[in-house]
Amino acid sequence: TTPVNYAINSEQVDLWDLRNGNVSANFAASPIGDLTADKWIPDTTSNFHLPRLTTTLSSTSSVTYSIYAKQAGYRYLLVNTTAGSSSGNAGPVVDLQDGVVIDNFTATYSTTVTDAGNGWWRIVIPFTGNGGTSTQVDHNPLPTSTVAAYAGDGTSGVLLWGAQLEEGTTA
Repeated sequence: TTPVNYAINSEQVDLWDLRNGNVSANFAASPIGDLTADKWIPDTTSNFHLPRLTTTLSSTSSVTYSIYAKQAGYRYLLVNTTAGSSSGNAGPVVDLQDGVVIDNFTATYSTTVTDAGNGWWRIVIPFTGNGGTSTQVDHNPLPTSTVAAYAGDGTSGVLLWGAQLEEGTTA
């Protein structure tokens, strides 16, 4: 079977559901070297700040999500989904300086972080799909490793590129 990427607009974060921040599109070189990486910049309100990728999966079995991320002022990134063993403000918090998961915050799926070069990290999260209903993946940059609402400074953020969401165990 040919893999299908359910991550619509996978390289255009500016077309996702943006919550409490904005995107500087095509801001930096991506992991493959072209100028297509977007910078997500949390605004100055005290809140959670996230671009949300929303799609519908047909599967209720294994799905895999991956995205490339890089520091651009914020060191930590919480990635969580509405499906699988985690929802709300739970899921892996990735240290974008050291390339490690520092906590899973109640999520039971394993997350891998792989060095993609030039400060980029590929984050891969397998989980169970919720077939036929909306699946959301949130990308919350954090100024510290603590999962909490905060006021952004309006310039710091994270770089995101190349989202993949596929049925099966690879993406």
